[in-house]
Amino acid sequence: MFEAPNTVVMTHSGFLMTNDRGTKILRYHRDGGFDRTVAPNGSGPGEVQRIAFGTRIFDNRVAFWDLYKGAILVFEPDGTFVFDLNINAKLNPHQMNATGASFAWPEPDTLILGNVTSQKQPDIQAVALKVDWDTPKRVRGVALDRVLSLKDTNHEAIFGSKINTTLTQVGDHFWLGSAHFSSFARLNPYEKGKPTPYQAIKFPQALTPKDYEAIEPTDHKARFTLINSKGTIFNIMAFDHLVFVQVGVMGFVPFDTSGRQLENQRIICRISRLVDTYQGLVMFVTPRKNIGNLERLFKVNLFEDSPHDLGDDDQPYVVLMRLRKKFQAP
Repeated sequence: MFEAPNTVVMTHSGFLMTNDRGTKILRYHRDGGFDRTVAPNGSGPGEVQRIAFGTRIFDNRVAFWDLYKGAILVFEPDGTFVFDLNINAKLNPHQMNATGASFAWPEPDTLILGNVTSQKQPDIQAVALKVDWDTPKRVRGVALDRVLSLKDTNHEAIFGSKINTTLTQVGDHFWLGSAHFSSFARLNPYEKGKPTPYQAIKFPQALTPKDYEAIEPTDHKARFTLINSKGTIFNIMAFDHLVFVQVGVMGFVPFDTSGRQLENQRIICRISRLVDTYQGLVMFVTPRKNIGNLERLFKVNLFEDSPHDLGDDDQPYVVLMRLRKKFQAP
């Protein structure tokens, strides 16, 4: 059906995923059985144009950021469409604009946006908003509660802006990955004070502002290499007592939930893309050819006869795993 899902969010009863272009949302049961298409491509309510981010929110619901609509779409875990929120229409009176894609909505009256531009404060990166409801399915308006983090406008003036695509809840904090450097910010929307500074990740050849001094602003290939090899933040995966921060395409750096770095090196992931964690489970999406490697590594039989198995080495498979017991919560 597609090469690999753009976005995947696990729930207690299954998982919601997009196709590779993010132009529709499908639901699968926890055993991998296909349920249905819950959001087709289109411009109407409950339809999607280009999904760029997904996350679990308040009341056990799931929400997605539609890049082309500039809206947040909310679904029940079973895929039932609830409502959508055109966030930029609500931000216009505040002279702010949400540029996507990362957000968090931990409580009905608290909405966190990971990418915001402001005419009044050009260096704003992330904000916490207070949400005012008209009905349980309709937002009347939003108000700025506090600025959570700032961006490096000098760097962006030279190399151009990029959006932060990772925002993950870890305890009471929300970790926001940098789109430019090997760093992240631990945001706390419930504490007043100064915006949270970014925390550098320490490992050999981490991506810092100094690396950009060696390349020309117009050399997009060199910048692409820096982002993927030395690494900006591609993903943040949280367990009960352990957090994996993906720095660059393949490497993960482990942290505890307080933000303390546990290893000064990257752990290389060799099976493919880690896409989500939920209640101790970790989900990968990997080509069929890697399933054979997993069988040999763990000495288990993973393949079963299925009419959906095309025998194509590049066919994507969802793989569920758990941390080994010594790394799980005590």
